[in-house]
Amino acid sequence: INKTYTPGFCGMAESETWKLVFVTCSPVYGPLRELKRHMDTDEAFVLIRGGATMYTMENDQIISFPMEPDTVYNIRKGTWHHLHLQPDAFLIAAENSNISIQNTERMPIHDHS
Repeated sequence: INKTYTPGFCGMAESETWKLVFVTCSPVYGPLRELKRHMDTDEAFVLIRGGATMYTMENDQIISFPMEPDTVYNIRKGTWHHLHLQPDAFLIAAENSNISIQNTERMPIHDHS
C-alpha cells in the first residue's frame, strides 16, 4: 500500500484484477477539454471532500452535474466522462487493474460553455 500520494491520479492499492486510487486536483482534472471512455470496464468514484463536477455524454449531449460526498458514481464501460476537481477535492476511484491506453479512448472537446 502506498502511504503517500501526488496530485492527480495516484494508485493506493492493487490486486490482480482491481486497483484503488486517490484522485486530487491537477491539470488533468481541470476544465473540460476532453472526454474519455474505458472500453473494457466500469469505473467508480466517491467524492470524500471538496467540490467536483462530473461530465458525461448522453445522446451526443454533454451533461454536467455536481458530485455529492459519500455517493458512489459508477461510470459504465464505454461512457464518455471527465472529472473537474476543485483545489480542495479528494476522491477515491476503483477500476480494473488492466485499464490502459489500449482500451481507453479520448475525444477532444473544442467548445463547451
